Amino acid sequence: MRRVSTLALLALACGCNGPSEAQSVKSVSIIEVPLRTAADHDDLIAIMRRMASANGMHVDDDSQKWADFQRSIPPNEPVVTRATIYVGVWRGLRDDDFEVSVSDMMHQGRAWVTFLHEGRADLPIQRREQVLSEIRRRWPNAQAVPVLPSGGEPLAEDLKLTSQGYKIIESAAARYGLPAASPLVTRD
Repeated sequence: MRRVSTLALLALACGCNGPSEAQSVKSVSIIEVPLRTAADHDDLIAIMRRMASANGMHVDDDSQKWADFQRSIPPNEPVVTRATIYVGVWRGLRDDDFEVSVSDMMHQGRAWVTFLHEGRADLPIQRREQVLSEIRRRWPNAQAVPVLPSGGEPLAEDLKLTSQGYKIIESAAARYGLPAASPLVTRD
């Protein structure tokens, strides 16, 4: 079964060029969902399962495996990438296409639902918009996260909440090759 490695996901999250597999997977839309309760977690997974079922996909919820892994790390060693939710939505019986990533890694308690493009069969825009609408109905305070021109994701610490969702702070724009006048950028 083919999986995108944790390193590849971290490279994607940083907007970095990592292994060739990470370079072929690009973000097309990201929304941040606040997860404050077990019900929030369960509702988000249920939305992903409904979307997957309606579109010939399946959900792999590895949240518990990730929690077990985090507990296995000795107490004196720091855990850099903590997460409370770690979910992938896949097309194909052998995980042929990675469609949606849901994770609060690097921004715990704030799950980023990332719709991906891998170059083959992707979720149609209308279906993606339906899912985003359902998320916004359930979490009116869900926020759009900018997608970099490369298809990568900015770092959470480089973002500032604006009335249009998150924007990249001006002092971090150069890190992503963005001019200060970019619509993705706001003043610090």
